Amino acid sequence: MMDQKNTEQDKIKNAAAVSSRYSMHTMSFCTRLTPREAKTIREKLIAYCDAEGLRYHKHRNEWADTKELIFDGFLTYGLNPVKVRTISKNSGKIYFLQIKVNPRMMFHKDSHPFVYIADAADVRNSLDRIQDFLDMTDINGISKECFYIQRIDYCANIRLRSKYEVEEYMRLVRKGLCPHPTIRKEEYSKTQGRWIPTRNSFTVYCGSYEFSVYDKQSQMMGEKDKYKAEDIAEAEGIVRVELRVKRNKVRYEKKKSDCESEIEYLMKTAEISERLLDKQLRECFGTGCFVKASKAEEMIRESSYKDKTKERMCRIVRDTAKSGLEEARLRYEKKYKSFYNMMNRFNALGISPITIKQRSEIECLDHPIEYIKNRNANLPE
Repeated sequence: MMDQKNTEQDKIKNAAAVSSRYSMHTMSFCTRLTPREAKTIREKLIAYCDAEGLRYHKHRNEWADTKELIFDGFLTYGLNPVKVRTISKNSGKIYFLQIKVNPRMMFHKDSHPFVYIADAADVRNSLDRIQDFLDMTDINGISKECFYIQRIDYCANIRLRSKYEVEEYMRLVRKGLCPHPTIRKEEYSKTQGRWIPTRNSFTVYCGSYEFSVYDKQSQMMGEKDKYKAEDIAEAEGIVRVELRVKRNKVRYEKKKSDCESEIEYLMKTAEISERLLDKQLRECFGTGCFVKASKAEEMIRESSYKDKTKERMCRIVRDTAKSGLEEARLRYEKKYKSFYNMMNRFNALGISPITIKQRSEIECLDHPIEYIKNRNANLPE
């Protein structure tokens, strides 16, 4: 009986530890409306905003054939924004009410930095705040139970020791693999006159999700109008790991987790976040730490692998140093098969094929999963 009690206590402690490291920072809820409901909700939201002096505007996307009435004055309530959306189809028009929720803005905007991610109580209480919003704006006939999760952004934060360490870490992660079926996100470089991988992030995406590792302070500095100087300063040394999951994958994960309701699914946010983020990190970077190329090759040479395997592994290290792990994979697979078997060999040695510059002052940097566990940066220090 005592062992069983200790096991339950351990589970509770482990769950609490995970929830302090892995969670989400925003989520979007949606519900489909009838034409009459859409008209009534538009009128009530306009009337409320006019009375309170809150902003709203219209937006039309000709390419997607959508119209949106966007109420972006509810940010102080943690809702950013609220939309009544109209989509034109061959079969007619369909209408949605979409609400994007930011738990930090809802509950902690004056006490927690922008790097804060939601705890279990925030996640649970967010749906209640949506109900409060519906009651406040006199939207009847729709309750919080009518909404489904349209998108959820899972994330974790790593706190590194200095800007120099962040710069080196970002140089390393930008050399990661693009797991199937993703492609690398790019941005246009005016100086080079071509599209290049994003400079301050490693971002891959597909139809159901987008995965990114990025320098949080650089992201905030790129949007200075949105943040105060002290907010930007608080983000120094922080690398964020983020997975933006869209509706089809949310549905898949909800079924996989045996959740019957949206709130039941939200209550597993930390557990699902840990599983999905760790999976992406292993697929993109392997599981080993980052060392210098000389150290990596030394460990390979001293391993028990066959000489031919050692040579191939050392070649992967050199190719990765030149052009990244994805290019090294493509080059390897022109001659050989099973690149991921080679990655498993690197994992077994506890190192990554991605290596630190030889002239760097840094000798070793841990895998992101280790930093999430040991150098987490969620709550204020």
